[in-house]
Amino acid sequence: YWIEKAKGEPKEVEVSVDGYDLFSVPEMKLTPNIKLSESKIESDYYWGKIIDFLQERNIKIYCFIPPVNYIYLQDALTPEKVEVVNNLKKLVTSKGVKILDFTKKNQYNQQRLDESCLFFDVIHPNFLYGNIVYKNLTNQKSDTMWYRIITKDNVDECNRLSVKELDEYRKTHKDYIKEYYMYGTVEW
Repeated sequence: YWIEKAKGEPKEVEVSVDGYDLFSVPEMKLTPNIKLSESKIESDYYWGKIIDFLQERNIKIYCFIPPVNYIYLQDALTPEKVEVVNNLKKLVTSKGVKILDFTKKNQYNQQRLDESCLFFDVIHPNFLYGNIVYKNLTNQKSDTMWYRIITKDNVDECNRLSVKELDEYRKTHKDYIKEYYMYGTVEW
């Protein structure tokens, strides 16, 4: 399900963010109308087996939560879904795997989509944001403005902080959320 969110003609946008490379990219905003499926992430058994398999073979695990625009989290992280996601974070970190959470509150994740320079749509960061994630995952940069590190020692605090940040967004951006969901929403 795709809904066009851009207004007017596509245009080139030059982008440079906090010391990361300057790019010229086409401006495009699309919104997928998808829901987080509990059945796809709820099975702790398979997640645990996969982690065990990799660890037994000394394969390094890079676990991260990709950046998404907070408007997406209105559907993806409804209060009912938060527990499922938080339990998965607890399982992963309980096995000694750290998680880099790029959904951490920052000015870009909370930016209106029609003003955003880092997202093609609500769940697809453009290649500049992808470059930022890649450089931080591969230790070419270590800039915690973009992510928080979740470990077994801080998973509960990180989960509370994520919920708090989303609740704050819902309060401070309620007019935008209403406008976003009223503009051009079509079910196919």
